[in-house]
Amino acid sequence: METKKIVSLAERMSAKFNPEGLTPFPFSRMPGMIVETDMLPYDIAGGLLFTKEGGIINIWIDRSRSEERKLYTKAHCFGHYYLHRDNIPNDGQLIVELDPDTRSYDTAVYKEKFWRTEYEADLFASALLMPARWVRKVWKELKGIGIGPCSKIFCVPFFEMTMRLKHLGLIE
Repeated sequence: METKKIVSLAERMSAKFNPEGLTPFPFSRMPGMIVETDMLPYDIAGGLLFTKEGGIINIWIDRSRSEERKLYTKAHCFGHYYLHRDNIPNDGQLIVELDPDTRSYDTAVYKEKFWRTEYEADLFASALLMPARWVRKVWKELKGIGIGPCSKIFCVPFFEMTMRLKHLGLIE
């Protein structure tokens, strides 16, 4: 799917479920989503299980992660559901999210098979949690304060805030 289309879908969803621009993003407003936290193996940040027919989305998040990482992983998993649910062959199939700090992008299989879907889910999560209209407003008001305070405002990890600011052309 095209980058612009993914961003547009996520930002429209953000405007629908979070018109006030609340942070952290109010996932409780989204119907059919069940989020649970539990201890997961050290290299797994979260997982997604859903039924195509019922439209129920079950997301598991590792409770040992920071609040920012948990929120971002939740949005990333939802991005997989929203963007890729038709490409998953088995109803009820589990998608596991590896810890972004430990997953390897070096394997040829990962690059070929999974890189694009991971990129799309990240793009969706970023646009959902950090819509351009709100990021530009906050960045303008906080100019000179830095990325860290901005990431705290949006309740997202520093790296993801940095990438969103770059994507919007607000930093180099």
